Amino acid sequence: MAFHNPYNFVPTCDREKCLSDPFAGDHDPSVKANKEDHSRYHEGRYTGTIPVVLSTITPLFITDPSSKVLLAGTAGRNDAHYCYDTLDYIPATALKGLISSAYEAITNSRYRVFSKRQHTKKLGMRAPATPNLVPGRVRVGQDTNSLEVELFTGTVRLIGANPDPLYAAWLPMYTSSGSKNEFLNKLNGEHKTDVKIRLYQHYHYKKDKDEQNRYVYVKDEDGNPKKFLDFKFWSVVEIAGKKIVGTNECPTITKMAFEEKNADGTAIEKSVEGYIVISGKTFKRKHDERFFFNAPAGSAQVIHITPAVQKSYEELISNYQSVHEGGANPTIDKGVIHGKHIMNADKKTLRDGDFVYVNMNSSNTAVVALFPVQISRELHEKTPWDCAYPSVRPAEGMDNLSPADRLFGWVNQNGKGAWKGKIRISDGIFHATEEVSNPTEQFEPLPLAILGNPKPAQARFYLGDAQGAPQNCRIKKADASYRGNKKLRGRKVYLHQLHGESNYWNAQQALAERQEHPEDREYVMNDQYVMNDRDDTVGTLIQQSGQNRSISSWISPERLFRFDMRVENLTREELGALLQLLAMTTANQERCFKLGFAKPLGLGSVTLKLDMDDSELLPVYTGKQHASDYRGFGELQTGIARSDRRSLINAYKKSMVDAYGTRPNAAPPAIPDSWRGSSFGENCIDETNVHKFEAMWTDAFENNAVEFSIDQFEGLSADGWNDLAGDAVRELNDLYLVEQNAYRTAYEQYCNDAVNAYANAWIGIPFIDAFRKSMEGYENVHYPRNWPLQLGYEWFSHNEDQTGGQPRYAFSLPE
Repeated sequence: MAFHNPYNFVPTCDREKCLSDPFAGDHDPSVKANKEDHSRYHEGRYTGTIPVVLSTITPLFITDPSSKVLLAGTAGRNDAHYCYDTLDYIPATALKGLISSAYEAITNSRYRVFSKRQHTKKLGMRAPATPNLVPGRVRVGQDTNSLEVELFTGTVRLIGANPDPLYAAWLPMYTSSGSKNEFLNKLNGEHKTDVKIRLYQHYHYKKDKDEQNRYVYVKDEDGNPKKFLDFKFWSVVEIAGKKIVGTNECPTITKMAFEEKNADGTAIEKSVEGYIVISGKTFKRKHDERFFFNAPAGSAQVIHITPAVQKSYEELISNYQSVHEGGANPTIDKGVIHGKHIMNADKKTLRDGDFVYVNMNSSNTAVVALFPVQISRELHEKTPWDCAYPSVRPAEGMDNLSPADRLFGWVNQNGKGAWKGKIRISDGIFHATEEVSNPTEQFEPLPLAILGNPKPAQARFYLGDAQGAPQNCRIKKADASYRGNKKLRGRKVYLHQLHGESNYWNAQQALAERQEHPEDREYVMNDQYVMNDRDDTVGTLIQQSGQNRSISSWISPERLFRFDMRVENLTREELGALLQLLAMTTANQERCFKLGFAKPLGLGSVTLKLDMDDSELLPVYTGKQHASDYRGFGELQTGIARSDRRSLINAYKKSMVDAYGTRPNAAPPAIPDSWRGSSFGENCIDETNVHKFEAMWTDAFENNAVEFSIDQFEGLSADGWNDLAGDAVRELNDLYLVEQNAYRTAYEQYCNDAVNAYANAWIGIPFIDAFRKSMEGYENVHYPRNWPLQLGYEWFSHNEDQTGGQPRYAFSLPE
């Protein structure tokens, strides 16, 4: 079963070129000249109420915090499993979040929810395994009282290439059955002086195709599988006279290694001293811990740790712990644990006695970076903040508020300063009918799949190329990271999922099938699956835990909710953009917004539209209309008709095309000047007065005058007027009326063509096109963690690929 992520991104264009645009750009709305401040209803600005109806297409879940009930487990952070009910109304805050996010996208506004404090921290990524990292122990310098690191390079000198043998000795710790050597486990961090180590050679086998196109082992001259040598390493075989190898806990060293021998056939061994370092079984196949030593003893090199290196290390630990905060990203395989640098809060700072792995510079004279484990996360070169266009970062002052900031409000992240928005949204109240009197459906607690936190450190997903487009799937992880001139993919949006089964959202059926066939059901609400120890294709069902939640109700599909948007002092473009949002979802549910909890699982698809007939007037009025109403102590009888609402939407679209799109080439028709060939033009106007008469003629057309009068024409002398026959005047007026009608017809056609041309150009703007596509219904949109053939978050480490014509580890939608 191929899957796609349940989300995609709406790209953000650089706003730098249009920052001075009156609508799409930035300005201070509190300046009175802009007529947006809250002191009055400004003439030419729109104030009133927009009634909206919301329809649920898939089940909608809005968490009711007061309904929280402990269903299973203990009160521990990772064990307790809770069940929630849904609210039976839609809070105004949820509706405002939906509408403001959509408005932000279709106006290419600044990122309003993008904390500078959070996103100026470098993120971590899993580094490739490398033997070049040098084992070390942090200590406080005797002379400088600053931190330094003592290096342990084993039996080889400090080199930049791969050490041979490896720096640290292996310490057999874990058996294939999953048990660990308790004797060694108690010695963690201790310094031992009577330790015997033995030299081994690690190897591997290779397979290649034979004549029948089958994969078989590559053979040596004797016909046995050929051993390809990898690296040499020391392994601890005895501590203080107690055997480590050759015991029940460790009968032999790893199968893929053999002993190195002296010329007389005896094993190569040494007696050394050093530190036992145990980080825990942090991955399933781990069988050894490490022993840090120097031979000869006392030959350690000590390097100063700069404040920058220390800061970078502590940022890395902070990133580790934030990724796993609150029990997020639990271990998957049985017996596997998180390292102490993840689980222990007191490991946030670098301290005396910490064991680390050191990355040295090319000349081995300075520390470049420190890591808590040998296969560690490492920090990206740049931060998400660095990879966002400066013009889309949150506003830092009143004079650079973008369209969404001006409409929905803004609070300065860096200190004083705030702007009250120009829109207020009410709660969404259920609209009962004779057929439906209750918006919610109740059922037995139904566990949802685990919903993970966002993973912006996975740069292949969140980071694009220099234009923000998805990166090539063939590049290496390091090349796909936050670096260079790369830009964020854009605004994250969850997708509307199509489900062919008419009974798909039957919660009672889901519960029954889950209990009867838990191994077969590929259902978005099922528990998480993981691979079992036999590496079969059938997964083991994980029961309710602290990592997921259960729900016992939801708002059913095909339920209507009504709410109002109260707007104040909106420009034509602002009101037009809001009306455009309400016209983007369609009656046959081809396009939807997403709202509420569990959007990745398909819940929360809704449509929005005006709660009024096309023939009704929208109760929104200009400041001039309000003033007239107050003067007359009457009731406003006017409003915005459907045709005028379309004009407002077109004003918004034209503004966006002028700022970001390609303007249509159509030009308005020229005002006809056939009067030049009339008897009046030929006989009564000399060359010096042609332009004066032309200006009068043009002005009459533009003001739609009923007839053309030449009484005030200065170029016509009294004698000339008397000489001008009445037929010539009538000819001139007849010509004006004919040309005026023809011109008005041509101009109306031009206006219609221009509206259509601007509408088509608006659709072609990249972020508009992507937003519209994100609202469409898609099949093959699945939440990856509840697919039995996937191991946890393994899919995050891959990019889109094709296998047999099907997307594998897909991260974006097909065209």
